[in-house]
Amino acid sequence: MLTKGKAEHDPLPKEMVMVEFNPVEVLEPVPSPRVINSHLFLRQLSKEVVTKRSRIIHVIRNPKDVAVSLYFHMLQIKGFKDDGVLDLAKGFLHGGISPGGSYFDYFAYMKEMTQWQREHPEVPVINIYYEDVKKDPVKCVRQLAEFLKVDASDQLCEDIADQCSFKKLKQADETVKVKDTTPDRHIFKGGVSKLYRKGEVGDWKNYFTVALSEEFDRVVPENLKGCDLKIQYTI
Repeated sequence: MLTKGKAEHDPLPKEMVMVEFNPVEVLEPVPSPRVINSHLFLRQLSKEVVTKRSRIIHVIRNPKDVAVSLYFHMLQIKGFKDDGVLDLAKGFLHGGISPGGSYFDYFAYMKEMTQWQREHPEVPVINIYYEDVKKDPVKCVRQLAEFLKVDASDQLCEDIADQCSFKKLKQADETVKVKDTTPDRHIFKGGVSKLYRKGEVGDWKNYFTVALSEEFDRVVPENLKGCDLKIQYTI
């Protein structure tokens, strides 16, 4: 929206512009400047990310909500053994989840991401926290406009923030987006994945026990030492 200067939803769904889900021939026709998604380590992406100094928007969400979100996402996958959200959350923290790995893999990712930024100061990266977007979406849109070097009026920033509310994103996914044609869609029940469930901060409170929450509070900081992150479990 910022690069196009319009608060209008792109018809391409998120899945169809994810590097790990699509062959190069699917991504190449996407009009430039391309907005491409990925969950991969930066070292797994094209070297042109560095040589062309691609602008990277790094989105971070608190691990308790990520664990709950992952559980409901996994429920959509054929053959997933459902042992309940608490069991998955423990596996998420300590390993043993497939597909998706453990949060320790993500800890490794966060550490590598931190080190990568230190080693490549010439590559522009902005860390955006999901919780900050929920608290003040207009402010975050302005930050992104500045980062992307886009001239965006206050009205455009407000309009984009409105169109990017969870409710309107979910509506657009159902009414504006074209049908997902990614090769891996067959792994989902019905051949389609639903990315939008609640989008709330603190939904983990509806599922975590006190003991599990305290375990996350202990394990997460231990494994994020050296990473300058502001994990926010509530807003």
